[in-house]
Amino acid sequence: SSGCAVNDGMAAYVVRSLLGAMGSDGRGARALLMGVTYKENIDDIRNSRIAEMVGLLEREGMSVDVTDPHADAMSGIRPVPALRPPYDLIVVAVAHDEYRGLDDAYFRSISRGAALLGDIRGLYKGRIKSLG
Repeated sequence: SSGCAVNDGMAAYVVRSLLGAMGSDGRGARALLMGVTYKENIDDIRNSRIAEMVGLLEREGMSVDVTDPHADAMSGIRPVPALRPPYDLIVVAVAHDEYRGLDDAYFRSISRGAALLGDIRGLYKGRIKSLG
Protein backbone atom coordinates (compact mmCIF):
# COMPACT_ATOMS: atom_id res chain seq x y z
CA SER A 1 0.00 0.00 0.00
CA SER A 2 2.90 2.38 0.59
CA GLY A 3 4.06 1.76 -3.00
CA CYS A 4 0.61 2.76 -4.25
CA ALA A 5 0.73 5.91 -2.14
CA VAL A 6 4.08 6.89 -3.68
CA ASN A 7 2.75 6.27 -7.20
CA ASP A 8 -0.44 8.20 -6.47
CA GLY A 9 1.55 11.26 -5.39
CA MET A 10 4.10 11.14 -8.21
CA ALA A 11 2.29 13.45 -10.66
CA ALA A 12 2.00 16.20 -8.05
CA TYR A 13 5.64 15.70 -7.02
CA VAL A 14 6.86 15.94 -10.64
CA VAL A 15 4.78 19.07 -11.33
CA ARG A 16 6.01 20.77 -8.13
CA SER A 17 9.59 19.89 -9.05
CA LEU A 18 9.24 21.20 -12.60
CA LEU A 19 7.64 24.47 -11.49
CA GLY A 20 10.37 24.88 -8.88
CA ALA A 21 13.07 24.34 -11.50
CA MET A 22 11.36 26.85 -13.79
CA GLY A 23 11.25 29.38 -10.97
CA SER A 24 7.72 30.19 -12.07
CA ASP A 25 4.14 29.57 -11.06
CA GLY A 26 3.36 28.56 -14.64
CA ARG A 27 0.96 31.39 -15.49
CA GLY A 28 1.01 32.03 -19.22
CA ALA A 29 3.65 29.38 -19.93
CA ARG A 30 3.25 26.71 -22.60
CA ALA A 31 4.04 23.06 -21.89
CA LEU A 32 4.46 19.98 -24.06
CA LEU A 33 4.07 16.52 -22.54
CA MET A 34 5.61 13.84 -24.75
CA GLY A 35 4.34 10.32 -24.09
CA VAL A 36 1.20 9.41 -22.18
CA THR A 37 1.16 5.63 -22.22
CA TYR A 38 1.94 3.56 -19.16
CA LYS A 39 5.12 2.09 -20.69
CA GLU A 40 7.24 2.69 -23.75
CA ASN A 41 6.19 1.52 -27.20
CA ILE A 42 2.67 0.40 -26.22
CA ASP A 43 -0.77 2.00 -26.52
CA ASP A 44 -1.97 1.14 -23.00
CA ILE A 45 -2.79 4.28 -21.00
CA ARG A 46 -4.14 2.52 -17.90
CA ASN A 47 -2.33 3.66 -14.73
CA SER A 48 -0.65 6.53 -16.58
CA ARG A 49 -0.37 9.68 -14.45
CA ILE A 50 -0.15 12.04 -17.43
CA ALA A 51 -3.81 13.11 -17.33
CA GLU A 52 -3.28 14.14 -13.72
CA MET A 53 -0.12 16.07 -14.67
CA VAL A 54 -2.01 17.88 -17.44
CA GLY A 55 -4.70 18.93 -14.96
CA LEU A 56 -2.15 20.12 -12.40
CA LEU A 57 -0.21 22.16 -14.97
CA GLU A 58 -3.40 23.70 -16.34
CA ARG A 59 -4.47 24.66 -12.81
CA GLU A 60 -1.15 26.50 -12.52
CA GLY A 61 -2.10 28.57 -15.56
CA MET A 62 -0.17 26.70 -18.25
CA SER A 63 -1.39 25.89 -21.71
CA VAL A 64 -0.59 22.18 -22.21
CA ASP A 65 -0.13 20.20 -25.43
CA VAL A 66 0.17 16.41 -25.35
CA THR A 67 1.66 14.12 -27.96
CA ASP A 68 2.28 10.38 -28.16
CA PRO A 69 3.04 8.30 -31.26
CA HIS A 70 1.41 5.20 -29.74
CA ALA A 71 -1.80 6.44 -28.09
CA ASP A 72 -4.58 7.72 -30.35
CA ALA A 73 -7.72 7.68 -28.24
CA MET A 74 -6.76 8.86 -24.79
CA SER A 75 -9.28 9.03 -22.01
CA GLY A 76 -9.68 12.70 -21.15
CA ILE A 77 -6.59 13.75 -23.10
CA ARG A 78 -6.55 14.83 -26.72
CA PRO A 79 -3.17 14.70 -28.45
CA VAL A 80 -2.39 17.66 -30.66
CA PRO A 81 -2.33 16.71 -34.35
CA ALA A 82 0.81 18.81 -34.79
CA LEU A 83 3.12 20.52 -32.32
CA ARG A 84 2.49 24.21 -31.67
CA PRO A 85 5.81 25.62 -30.48
CA PRO A 86 7.36 27.48 -28.81
CA TYR A 87 7.21 25.72 -25.43
CA ASP A 88 8.53 26.92 -22.07
CA LEU A 89 8.44 23.42 -20.59
CA ILE A 90 8.94 20.12 -22.41
CA VAL A 91 8.40 16.90 -20.47
CA VAL A 92 9.42 13.56 -21.97
CA ALA A 93 7.45 11.17 -19.80
CA VAL A 94 7.76 7.87 -21.69
CA ALA A 95 10.86 6.36 -23.34
CA HIS A 96 9.28 5.60 -26.73
CA ASP A 97 11.74 4.55 -29.43
CA GLU A 98 10.64 7.58 -31.48
CA TYR A 99 12.05 9.90 -28.78
CA ARG A 100 15.45 8.22 -28.33
CA GLY A 101 17.17 9.96 -31.24
CA LEU A 102 16.04 13.49 -30.38
CA ASP A 103 18.83 15.92 -29.59
CA ASP A 104 19.54 19.45 -28.33
CA ALA A 105 18.82 20.97 -31.73
CA TYR A 106 15.38 19.37 -31.88
CA PHE A 107 14.38 20.53 -28.41
CA ARG A 108 15.77 24.03 -29.06
CA SER A 109 13.71 24.19 -32.25
CA ILE A 110 10.45 23.73 -30.33
CA SER A 111 11.32 25.72 -27.22
CA ARG A 112 11.19 29.34 -26.20
CA GLY A 113 14.45 30.79 -24.91
CA ALA A 114 15.79 28.84 -21.95
CA ALA A 115 12.96 26.30 -21.75
CA LEU A 116 13.10 23.50 -19.22
CA LEU A 117 13.37 19.90 -20.41
CA GLY A 118 11.91 17.40 -17.92
CA ASP A 119 13.38 14.01 -18.78
CA ILE A 120 11.40 11.70 -16.50
CA ARG A 121 12.87 8.44 -17.84
CA GLY A 122 16.46 9.67 -18.18
CA LEU A 123 16.60 9.21 -21.96
CA TYR A 124 18.86 12.21 -22.47
CA LYS A 125 21.06 12.01 -19.38
CA GLY A 126 24.50 13.21 -20.37
CA ARG A 127 23.36 13.97 -23.94
CA ILE A 128 21.29 17.17 -23.74
CA LYS A 129 23.36 20.08 -22.48
CA SER A 130 21.10 23.13 -22.48
CA LEU A 131 18.10 24.47 -24.34
CA GLY A 132 18.93 28.13 -23.69
